[in-house]
Amino acid sequence: MYKPKKRKKQFFMFSHELINSDRYNSLPHSAIIILNYSFQFYYDNDPSHTFTLPYSEIKSKLHFGRTTISKAIIKLLEAKYWFLVTPGDKNRSAVYRHNHSLLTVNIE
Repeated sequence: MYKPKKRKKQFFMFSHELINSDRYNSLPHSAIIILNYSFQFYYDNDPSHTFTLPYSEIKSKLHFGRTTISKAIIKLLEAKYWFLVTPGDKNRSAVYRHNHSLLTVNIE
């Protein structure tokens, strides 16, 4: 029987400027939860860091449906919290990158 590899949860502190920004607060609740999840498990200080976050993982861990996940990811891309590096297709998940400049103290 296949046991999935357990991801190591890391500490990520949100700045008050990020939490209080209009851009962050205008996101739907599902997008905020997915963004927070991506910070905990996929955030890296290297600006070229990329990650994949498959729908199946979000669905199993966060219990969102496919439509909700799609809308949340679109909102994260529109708000420029994530950048799309490689679009996904039938056989592969999309590859994203965090926007590190929005996570600093000076939020535009």
